[in-house]
Amino acid sequence: MHTEITKTLNNYNLGKLKTYNLLTNGFANENYRIETEKGVFLYRICKQQSLIGVSNEINFLQILKKAKFPVAYPLQRNDAKYIGQIKKSPVIIYEFIEGEIPKLNGKTVKEIGKAVAKLNLLGGHESFQNKHVINVENAIELINQFDKAKYQYIDIYKDFSEAFNYLKDRLGKNLPKGFIHGDVFPDNTIFNGNRLMAIIDFEMFCVDTLLFDVGMTINGFCFENNRLDLRLLKSFLNAYESVRALSKNEKMHLSDYILWTAVGMASWHLRNDMLNVKNEKQTARVKELLNRYKEVKNLNLKFT
Repeated sequence: MHTEITKTLNNYNLGKLKTYNLLTNGFANENYRIETEKGVFLYRICKQQSLIGVSNEINFLQILKKAKFPVAYPLQRNDAKYIGQIKKSPVIIYEFIEGEIPKLNGKTVKEIGKAVAKLNLLGGHESFQNKHVINVENAIELINQFDKAKYQYIDIYKDFSEAFNYLKDRLGKNLPKGFIHGDVFPDNTIFNGNRLMAIIDFEMFCVDTLLFDVGMTINGFCFENNRLDLRLLKSFLNAYESVRALSKNEKMHLSDYILWTAVGMASWHLRNDMLNVKNEKQTARVKELLNRYKEVKNLNLKFT
């Protein structure tokens, strides 16, 4: 890895590499903390995003920069570009923001609620056409692959299909749309104690139903041990609505979007690439998410 990072650094004025260490090696990104003669930075290898997808993300980060939204911004290369390439994967160097993954409590949840609401209110989305990969069309396509899949997870396929059939006609139409992050989970945020320093990893950003972002963030910040914490949920919604009030129509459909985003996360794992590759970690996560769907559905949540 030393050789690859050094090669990338040749395109920047950041000095020679001193140290590096792996931070996360997830399904979508490989992140390193690198220290050079000029400071500390984040080195990211985008393992799933296309070059077009990464370019869209960079353009969006420029909008966030103008709005002074708390994110880690990419650094410009000597050729005025932001994206390099190593072994056919896009590579970007970002500012490194010191902090940690937050603990889930009333204060951290409020910080996230306000930040997500501010993001959802940003203008300028008219020039972006991308929608979230978790959508009805992709779910139908996925279900159609179950019978011919290499690995047959009978219970998972049954539970997923039943959940989708319940939700597909319950997702509200004519709901407000705009910029969404699409994956606000604790490990995609940086906190200093209870204070939000940055939201990171915008590769799932898109223009879509704002309630999707609300539901996904609730899945990220309001569950402990796979159970919905109603106190955290209330804190999140109060904070969110202090910045952006939910419409009556949105409140009617909020419960469905909490369910849909849980099922949608299961669909992401199934698509990448559980049908053809055995992965015990992914299998356990999908089972957890489908159990979450069942438990939250049984709560029969109502929002007014």
